[in-house]
Amino acid sequence: MDNIQLKTERAERRLERIVLIVLSLYTAAAFATGLLSGWSVYIRELLFLPALSGWFIYSREYWDHSRRANFISIACWTEFILYALFTNSFSSMLVTMAGVIVLLSIFNTQQILYPGLIVPFFLLSALFTLLVPAGIRSFTVLSQKPSPLPAPTAR
Repeated sequence: MDNIQLKTERAERRLERIVLIVLSLYTAAAFATGLLSGWSVYIRELLFLPALSGWFIYSREYWDHSRRANFISIACWTEFILYALFTNSFSSMLVTMAGVIVLLSIFNTQQILYPGLIVPFFLLSALFTLLVPAGIRSFTVLSQKPSPLPAPTAR
């Protein structure tokens, strides 16, 4: 019985390590994107927080596998949200979201994928909050009647 339990724990640790390695690579790519796109220094530094906290929980072996997997999935979604809020490309955001879902499916637990149902609504509400006021301002500027041109002055 101990041998089976030991093999199961090793397999679970291996899955966690794979997800964290991919998350670390994603963090590096998001940092490079932020650097090239001119994101704020604070946002670029915040990108490292989810991956570092995931590695910390993994290395200290806090909690059991299911709690660590949930924590790592929250770290992945946090990383994705930070990237999605500051990227300019909607298509790359969708591809990245699909990648996060596939990555988290490695854990083979349905509960881990549930936050993926909430994240799009969060992003849409954030975009709606940011874009609608700007759209209203530009609409009011465009809807105003143009002022008549001043009469040319004689020289």
